[in-house]
Amino acid sequence: MGRFTRILVLALLALAPAAAVAGPAEDASALIDRWAAAFNRNDVDALVKLYAPDAIFMSSVDPSIYERTAAIREYYAKVGGSGRKVEMGERRMTVLSDVAVVSTGLYEFTGMRDGKPVTNPARFTMLLVRLGADWMIVNHHSSQRPKPQP
Repeated sequence: MGRFTRILVLALLALAPAAAVAGPAEDASALIDRWAAAFNRNDVDALVKLYAPDAIFMSSVDPSIYERTAAIREYYAKVGGSGRKVEMGERRMTVLSDVAVVSTGLYEFTGMRDGKPVTNPARFTMLLVRLGADWMIVNHHSSQRPKPQP
């Protein structure tokens, strides 16, 4: 290879965008972003597909433990077409391994009651696991956020 060709190849490589390699924390965080987007679209099918078949979910507004796909679908059925939204707040990612991440964070739900918006500040913990090529929610616990102490 001639000198000009080598310089041209090196210049092209230097100018080409580097492929971003995401790690487990970034991949798991992206799953949470997809969850929020599906919730904001009120897309029950998309929400349920983000949970592993044997996932466990505990809501901030319901005392039940929802286990497995059918039960999680039953819970989210009331979200479909409701106009409810979620705004994600800060979150922390704890990488347990290349295939398991725990995320702890804050979010705020908004819905309508008597024609007025009602907010529900909450906090969450999710265990996110890579199953095959996909990251999925295996455990999702949500609870109401306590009011700050005076």
